[in-house]
Amino acid sequence: MLAMIIQLSAYAQKENEPEKGFVSWLPAAKWEDALLTGNGTMGALVMGNPFEETIILNHALLYLPNEAPVIPPDMTPYLDKIKKLSFEGKYKEVAELGVEIWKDAGYGEKKWTDSYVPAANLTINMPASNVESYRRMVNYETAEAIVEWTDQKGTFCRKTFVSRADGVIVTQIKGTAPINAEISLHKHPHSWEQNSLINSLIKKSETTIDSGLMQYHVEYGKPHSHSPDAYDALLKVINTGGKVSNDNNCYKVEDAQEIIILTCIEPYKGTNEESLSIMRNRLKNAGDDYNSLLNRQKNSHGELYNRVSLKLNISDEEKKMTSETLVSSARSRTSAGIMQR
Repeated sequence: MLAMIIQLSAYAQKENEPEKGFVSWLPAAKWEDALLTGNGTMGALVMGNPFEETIILNHALLYLPNEAPVIPPDMTPYLDKIKKLSFEGKYKEVAELGVEIWKDAGYGEKKWTDSYVPAANLTINMPASNVESYRRMVNYETAEAIVEWTDQKGTFCRKTFVSRADGVIVTQIKGTAPINAEISLHKHPHSWEQNSLINSLIKKSETTIDSGLMQYHVEYGKPHSHSPDAYDALLKVINTGGKVSNDNNCYKVEDAQEIIILTCIEPYKGTNEESLSIMRNRLKNAGDDYNSLLNRQKNSHGELYNRVSLKLNISDEEKKMTSETLVSSARSRTSAGIMQR
């Protein structure tokens, strides 16, 4: 028992506010306000709810295929006319000319590009308690999105970053009390009026657990030559202490001292044998130590980020401003420190 208390106390230290980054005192109410992290290929939007966390995962190649792209008509013969109308400020006429050229080329009515689509929602549900203090922040130098709170059971910290070095999405949960969590991957919800469209464009989506990995599998209903046919996400849970069980294709972690979640996403065309093999190797090679993962992230992402720096005359007060206070202050005044933040 004493050893467990000592072990948990090692996880008790609160995070320092990042020198380069921002801090907020409220969870995100909508995805536009989520904490953002990514490596250029995969990304994660962290909403920041302590007990019902949603991390929206995405991949750069995931657009929802609907209509195959077409080669645009040749605009070269019309450039002089377009320039003349533009210089005269006749932008409406320019737009109408573009529509006319499009129709004359036989393309018919307006065509929309395939819309960007989230890959999946990673949900982490923990037992609710009264929150005594809360903050969320992003460290730009490490790309960690951090959610930290104190409740009646203890102090907890959840960190997420997308590793450039290892090609996986990393989430760590630690605290001063044992951690209980339910972890799952599933489809990002859509509004009811989109049911017909989404059901025609996504033929299949399912979550399964097998051989120690959670797999979220999606097949498109209307793939075309320029789109993937489908994609998979694989998720691995690494626990220190406690136990992990499979409850209806959801991981249930009980009484852990630390939880690390590794996730990767791969779209594919044809069969998914190769892409699944690539992801399994990534998850295996990433290891099971958060500090090692973070050090490799610092050596890759951090090196890129710190190639350029901007240092202005920032005050101690401005350093401690939450993002909400910073935005409010910027509306009424400006300063070198606010510009730096």
